[in-house]
Amino acid sequence: MSENKAREPITYGRQLQQEWQKISDKIQEHHIHIYHEPETDSKETAQQVADKLSALFKGYVIKTSSGEASGPHLKPNFLVHVQPEILGEVVSWLQFNHQGLSIAIHPKTGNGLTDHRDHSIWFGKQIGYSTEFMEKMKRKYEP
Repeated sequence: MSENKAREPITYGRQLQQEWQKISDKIQEHHIHIYHEPETDSKETAQQVADKLSALFKGYVIKTSSGEASGPHLKPNFLVHVQPEILGEVVSWLQFNHQGLSIAIHPKTGNGLTDHRDHSIWFGKQIGYSTEFMEKMKRKYEP
């Protein structure tokens, strides 16, 4: 039986610290998209997950909103914006509390194409993104 001990801070070599700093400097916030089917119980469940996230991580949640399918998103979703430093805890909480919903998490770095295409994390069924919209973003960011 293992004892719960306080976690030691992770230390990295100088090169890894510099690499991480370059990445973390680009991340303005993270977006959490909690998808649902319109006019079903999943909409209420998605709202509850978004509300619990906002309450649990109060002070780190920048804002929440709900919307229809738009941009690259194929289904309506509740969107929760969180500060980068809380992402690890948010991911851990969602692992056990996504309620079977599809959830996408991606950074906001200023490049919508790579944020969605290359850097998304999914819980539940991976829905994917609008191919048409992604092609438009590809032309914008990769001329």
